Amino acid sequence: MPARIDQGRRDAILSDIQAGLLGRNAIARRHDVAPSTVGSIAVDAGMPAAFVRELPEPEPLPGPLAADAKARRAHLEERFLAEAELMLDELHRPYVAYSFGGRDNTYAEHQLPAPPDTARRNLMVSAAVAMDKALAISRHDSSATDGVTEVAVWVRTRMGGGAPPEMRQLITGEVIG
Repeated sequence: MPARIDQGRRDAILSDIQAGLLGRNAIARRHDVAPSTVGSIAVDAGMPAAFVRELPEPEPLPGPLAADAKARRAHLEERFLAEAELMLDELHRPYVAYSFGGRDNTYAEHQLPAPPDTARRNLMVSAAVAMDKALAISRHDSSATDGVTEVAVWVRTRMGGGAPPEMRQLITGEVIG
């Protein structure tokens, strides 16, 4: 077990912690101690969150930039869908199987009526990934904060079951028997 550090050094480390200008590792290097020692001193001094760094909330994009970003995402969503369709179409087209090899490193190919199982699986997985990405973009842009959906959320959270059935059905679209 390493020797306990002297009080003067401990006070200097605590002073650096309280100043908040250096990170834990920088303080450890400055005082030639382990980062865990600096963390322990902070905890002992009642400052367990001294080195917790929170990232700032991202600023929302201004109106025109947000609209441009949404249009670009819509274009990407369409491209992902188109790629998924192309890959699914490839499942039913002739397939060229090829290889390089042999002592002379020759190229050989053979036309098959359809892709082999491994190629079919790769096409299916690629199409599914493209489709998932298109759906993720779609979900991102259809938030629950627009129009009637916002009212429906409000009714569900504020009124719960206390709203008249006709009102709940009209606003939220839920079927009330």
